[in-house]
Amino acid sequence: MLKERRLILLVVRLLILSYFTVIALQKNIHTKAALLVIGSLYLSGILYSHLRFWKTGVLGRYMDLIFLIPMIYLSKEPISVVSLLLPMVHYVNRYVGVSLLALWSAAVMAVILSGVKGLEILPLLLGAFLSAYAPDLVESIRKERSYFVRLRKGFAHLTKELSSLDEERRRRKTLEDLFELFTKSDGVGDYIRSVKETFSLKGIRVVRGRTPSVEVDTANLSFSVPVGDQHTVIFYMNHPAQLRDRWLLENLERAARLLNLYIKDIHEGIVHLAV
Repeated sequence: MLKERRLILLVVRLLILSYFTVIALQKNIHTKAALLVIGSLYLSGILYSHLRFWKTGVLGRYMDLIFLIPMIYLSKEPISVVSLLLPMVHYVNRYVGVSLLALWSAAVMAVILSGVKGLEILPLLLGAFLSAYAPDLVESIRKERSYFVRLRKGFAHLTKELSSLDEERRRRKTLEDLFELFTKSDGVGDYIRSVKETFSLKGIRVVRGRTPSVEVDTANLSFSVPVGDQHTVIFYMNHPAQLRDRWLLENLERAARLLNLYIKDIHEGIVHLAV
C-alpha cells in the first residue's frame, strides 16, 4: 500500500509540475527562466523524495510548499492556487500541521493574486480539507505511531541490556585470563612480563612507596596503581589513546591488585620488570 501511495504522489506531483511548465512557456523570458529553474529543483526533489523517501524526513513533507508557493506567485494565475490541494489533501490525516499550512497558504496566495475576491475560494478549500479528513484513519495512525515508539524504546532498552551483558562477559573473560596468567606464572617477574605482553604495554615498574590512589600521568604515558601497603605498580603505555581506554585501565588495575599475592617477592626499593 505504501508503494502505491508513493507512486500516486509521484504522478500527481509530475502533473502539477507539467502544468507550471506549460504556464512558464507562455510568460516573458525572465518569468520563464525563474519558473523553469524552480521547476527543475522541484523535479529533483520529487525524484529524490520518491527514490529515497525514508531519508527526506521533514523536508519531504514541506517540499511541495517550498516550491509551489513561489511558482504560484510567479505564474500570476489565480487557478494555480489549486496546486496546493496536493499537500493539503495528501497530508491531512498524517500531518495535519502541514495540511493546515497548505490550506492557509492557498488562501493567502488567492488573495495576493485576486485581491479580496480570492477569499471566495476559501470555503472550497475548507470543504476539500474536511472531506479528506478521516477521524478513524487518524486514530489508527496515532495508535500505529504509538506502537512503533514503544517498539523502538523496547529495542533500545534491549540493545542496552545486551551491551551490558556483553561488557560483563568480556570483563569476566579478561579476569579469567588474568587468573590464568597468575596461576601459570613462575613468579612475580614472569607474571608481570605476561601482563605486559597480553595488554601490549611499553613497560611495567614496581616501586616502593604507595601512591594515595590510582593515577594517570599523560606526560609520561603511565598509569599508577597502589598495591599492598608499600608499593605502586606503574604501567607505561605505547600510545596516549591507551590512557583513554577504560576497559584497559580497569584490567590493568585488576592485574596490579593480584600482585598483592606476590608482594613478598619484592625486596628492593625499586624493581624494574618487563621493560
